[in-house]
Amino acid sequence: MALICAALGEKKDSEFENSEAASHYKKGLTYVKEGRCGEAISEYIKSLELFPDYYPVYSDLGYAFFYSGKFDAALECFRKAIFLKPDYVNAVRGIAYVYMGVGQEDEAATYFKKAIDLEPDVISPYISLGIIYNNKKRFREAIPLFGKVIDKAPNLDTAYFELGRAYEAVGETDLAIENYEKCITLNPNRRKPYLPLSVCHSSKGDYRKAFHYASIARQLDPKDEEAKEMMRSLYYTVREERRGAALKEGLPIKGQ
Repeated sequence: MALICAALGEKKDSEFENSEAASHYKKGLTYVKEGRCGEAISEYIKSLELFPDYYPVYSDLGYAFFYSGKFDAALECFRKAIFLKPDYVNAVRGIAYVYMGVGQEDEAATYFKKAIDLEPDVISPYISLGIIYNNKKRFREAIPLFGKVIDKAPNLDTAYFELGRAYEAVGETDLAIENYEKCITLNPNRRKPYLPLSVCHSSKGDYRKAFHYASIARQLDPKDEEAKEMMRSLYYTVREERRGAALKEGLPIKGQ
């Protein structure tokens, strides 16, 4: 039975490739790459009018709607694709992205897990699922997901940043620092890791490094009031630490 279904599927694919519908579909794919989603949607619809129930077109139509911010229409298309082919992973991922886009993270997580089961070598669902777990404070579950991402894509700075977040949250400060610093090595202009790095070093009593990273965060975003406040706090902490050391040694203190 499985062989018969596969043969029928191949026949349908061949019929589609030799049809006018395929021409409209390919135009739609090109338009999406160019950011012309409205025109892509029109081409996909023309394709489906000529060749109904071809699941890849429904899935790509779903992505065009998704990129256009039309989440309800996107979800409808992805569901249609899965109805026609239940294991079509592109549509499964599409549903997950829609739910994530509208803030329904529990539903998104369900579909990211399905996508991982269907295609375990693709890293994007691991990243998205890990971010959801971080957002929901399920840090211990997020950590192995980002570990798998790093195994497959060792130069992806986002994975190191999110792994740093998870380690920081569970009190593994040294591992958090290690991953934040790796993120910065890969992408020095990414602002997000610098302030958490400052906090981590401050918690270990290394105020000079903490001030250094807070100042970089401030340089990258001069409007970052949190970084500004961190620098001010560290300045007074270091000053008081020096005063205490001077008093202990019986040395004169500047400004007194």
